[in-house]
Amino acid sequence: MPNSLLYLCCPPAERPITEALLDAAGVSPHWVDDAQTALAALARHQGVVAADFGDPRAASIVLEIRRSRPATILVAVADPSRPDVLAEIERAGIPAVLHRPLDPRMVSLLLGAVPDEGVRHGAPVVEHGALIVARSTAMRRALEAVERAAAGHAGVLMCGESGSGRGMLAREIHNRSVGVEASFVRMDCADGTADELETALFGTADGGEDAANRRRLERVAPGSALVRARGGTLFLAHLADAPERVQARLARVLRDGEVLVGDLGRAVLLDVRLVASAAPGWDAAVTDGQVREDLAKRIAMSRVDVPPLRERRDDFPLLTACLLDKACRRQNVGPKWINPPSLALLAALPWRGNGPELEAVLGALARLAPGPTIRIEDVLASVDLDAAGRRVSASGPLRGACARFEREYITLVVEQHNGRMTDAARALGIQRSNLYRRMRVLKIACRGRNGRNGSGSSS
Repeated sequence: MPNSLLYLCCPPAERPITEALLDAAGVSPHWVDDAQTALAALARHQGVVAADFGDPRAASIVLEIRRSRPATILVAVADPSRPDVLAEIERAGIPAVLHRPLDPRMVSLLLGAVPDEGVRHGAPVVEHGALIVARSTAMRRALEAVERAAAGHAGVLMCGESGSGRGMLAREIHNRSVGVEASFVRMDCADGTADELETALFGTADGGEDAANRRRLERVAPGSALVRARGGTLFLAHLADAPERVQARLARVLRDGEVLVGDLGRAVLLDVRLVASAAPGWDAAVTDGQVREDLAKRIAMSRVDVPPLRERRDDFPLLTACLLDKACRRQNVGPKWINPPSLALLAALPWRGNGPELEAVLGALARLAPGPTIRIEDVLASVDLDAAGRRVSASGPLRGACARFEREYITLVVEQHNGRMTDAARALGIQRSNLYRRMRVLKIACRGRNGRNGSGSSS
């Protein structure tokens, strides 16, 4: 079943062809022509809204949506030959623009041609200032695991690279299982000494050999993280880095399910949802004894493998549009959007720093790009160009920087599309014949990631 899209103000004469192109992208439009109907629809389902600026009413409706539902993600549809309309889109603060006639592939990338059944199947979620975009298969799988974990009350392990969104998904489990209003207490097990971590978690630094081997209930202070998290969630970041004696006490707490609180030693049930995060080497850490086996078994009753950003290529169009919009607003600059060639470059990069690295790059582009459209030359000095992390220098004339960059950039895009030249040319925003010509000039072999010669087929 196609994904449903709220489409504002499509001119009646354009609807048949627009509907056909959206259908080719796997998207079913719900036509809306006024603010009241749009807001009523958004009250039922928060999703992406396309505003067609071929109708002069679109700008005022967009402003009303901005005022009433600021979390709404907006995409503009416009004729690129109309600079006055593009300027109007800038004033309306819409970060992403689809050009008419619509390109079904770009629509599919930006809006996500997936079943419209909530977060699990790709609808963006805005919660506590965090944005979850799940158009990619890898992120959808992670959110499916989140949904399964939230249905129970056992411990959950969020396994993934730093900056991949483990804490954000831990918050999503919290919201779904115990509720937004319940306590969400976060502790970093890699931050501070063993005594400091023990004191924060239990209220006392009570380690030592006797304490590690005793069988009685653990005693905790009323102001400890364990007590403050009662009825809610305790999120332990970097659990594999916790000292052994902290792990021992925590394992006993999970074993017993209750603790002694305060000096009087009143026994209380520990009604706390425990969620922990760890690096991808968690299994090796358990095998090597860095993590206690009894703790690992109890904390990882459910597991969510959070994909790194480089495995989420299909999330880039919407993710970068939203993050760039956020950066522009934070810096109080006019709205900007990323053209398709620049977007293809961003999606092709390794992003070892994951989300924080992407946010930093987009923040710099929001501040430094001179115009509303972010182009290749605007990102040359801000992005890693290959797996070695080599950077293009911002010094020297633009022509020289472009010459150094073009060969590697085209190679990246062609490899990303496994040598399918039609798809690579579309991602680059040029004709296929022009792509072949540039590759001949630059002496780039037409090969995909599998090493085989590429072809013109897009199958």
